[in-house]
Amino acid sequence: MYAVVITDEGGARRRLDFSKQELTVGRVQGNDIVLAKRNVSKQHARLSLKGDQAVVVDLNSTNGTWVNGRKITSPHPLKQGDKIYIADFILTLEPSKDDAARASAAPRVSEPPPLPPKQAAPESSTPVRRSAGNRRSLQADSRSPHAGDIRATSLPPQIENRETDAPVARKTETAVPISDPMTALLARLAQRIDIENTEAAAMKNQERWSATRAAIAETFLAMQTDGSVNAEVDMRQIAHVALHEAVGLGALDDLLSDDSVRSILVNGHEKVFVDRGEGVEAAPLEFSSREALLRVARRLAAQTGQTLEAQPVLHGRLAFGPRLTIMQAPLVANGPVIELHVGSSRSLDELAEAAWMSSDAAMYLGKAVAECRNIVVAGPRGSGVTEIMSALARELPEEEVAIAIEAVPDLDIDRRRIVSLTAADSGISLAQAIEHGTRLHSERLIINDLTGTHTMAALAAVLGREPGHLLGVHCFSSKDAIEGLVLAAACGGAERSCVAQLVGNAIDLVVATQRGPEGPRVTAILEIQGHEGGDISYQSVPF
Repeated sequence: MYAVVITDEGGARRRLDFSKQELTVGRVQGNDIVLAKRNVSKQHARLSLKGDQAVVVDLNSTNGTWVNGRKITSPHPLKQGDKIYIADFILTLEPSKDDAARASAAPRVSEPPPLPPKQAAPESSTPVRRSAGNRRSLQADSRSPHAGDIRATSLPPQIENRETDAPVARKTETAVPISDPMTALLARLAQRIDIENTEAAAMKNQERWSATRAAIAETFLAMQTDGSVNAEVDMRQIAHVALHEAVGLGALDDLLSDDSVRSILVNGHEKVFVDRGEGVEAAPLEFSSREALLRVARRLAAQTGQTLEAQPVLHGRLAFGPRLTIMQAPLVANGPVIELHVGSSRSLDELAEAAWMSSDAAMYLGKAVAECRNIVVAGPRGSGVTEIMSALARELPEEEVAIAIEAVPDLDIDRRRIVSLTAADSGISLAQAIEHGTRLHSERLIINDLTGTHTMAALAAVLGREPGHLLGVHCFSSKDAIEGLVLAAACGGAERSCVAQLVGNAIDLVVATQRGPEGPRVTAILEIQGHEGGDISYQSVPF
């Protein structure tokens, strides 16, 4: 028997006892240890225990697995007291309670010291890691047999007002508490660490996060001592914001850790909006300054392998999934503007459970994909076209090669045999991307974000190939989605009869979507029967 102790970013701990020799760690159910945050991979790491030897293995995770601040690239043997860093979590192995009871009551030198007692604090508080320079921790360590153990500094003190026997430093008559402790804290912090570092690797460096937590704790204590901040000020939330603005993504870190968040919009440093699937609403979050928002924008760009220099618009995808758009001057006056779409990666059945469609409709569409029917998903922007396209793409056979072509990277398809082409990133038009993509050998085409003349190009590309393709068209969709599709395709000046003939010959099904008060919905599934003149005949599929 042994135990895994899990400490989250807020300092909360949980202990799980195991007797099996191998454990998996990941974000989703089915793992032995579930760490439910987006920056944890579905299957992130594996722990093996044979006899007295424990080994941790990274399972090709997106953000990596770290031991004592160093990223591991191969099976890594663990020593007692080693800390495993997975995203915002720290894992340590300990003997089971029964084994610990049989051991000596006196802790061995190699064992990590026990955590200090945790005082009750509001749930929103985020503790800061203990610093080696913290006078209280030094005094405690000098009386502890672990004073020389560097691991004793890995867990920070809480940023809170505590009663102490030491005399409280008196404020001088000239010491005036500042009105903006956040700005002052970041200014002092910038003298100790490089908060302007926007490199992608710096955000993943666990040692940097630990050092910054410690620096914040020391800086705040110094501010209290010299009277720069009132002793009554609760700095817990301020310390949390400062940490994430200094080395992370600021207010976005909290939102990206929330599984209910579907999209995020930042319009200047004081306006953050969030959509959890029920419409956009203002979030009670903001950035401390425009400069802080700019730093975060640069870090986001770096995560996509790009820079913001001389780019009024940037499109990309973060390593852990979200699709990114950044707009800055001169395109926007009060920027930068940041938009993040967090892919849901939901299947047709999961969309049915979320009331996007009926279970019969989900079953029908899954069968249509398996039968290699050409399917168009048509609807206005925000009506769920991309989400349904992603769900349909998940139904494609694993052994088939598909080409996904988009204006911007919107589709959320986690498959090996899909080649993704993005027009915006390559500096060419969507029509050109379609032309190049259709020349590649593949069994399926997945073309999304079609409007106007691009729709005609996609329909023509589909007509000249074996069936089984998916098209996502953004158009006005009423009860007659076919009419919206025809109007979109005719925007380039083509005659209606030509468009009707093309649609009638190239497309088998049209899935109509709308966004209502309760969110996106599939409003109709239309089966194309044929065409005559400028009209298309179809039959509505009951569901």
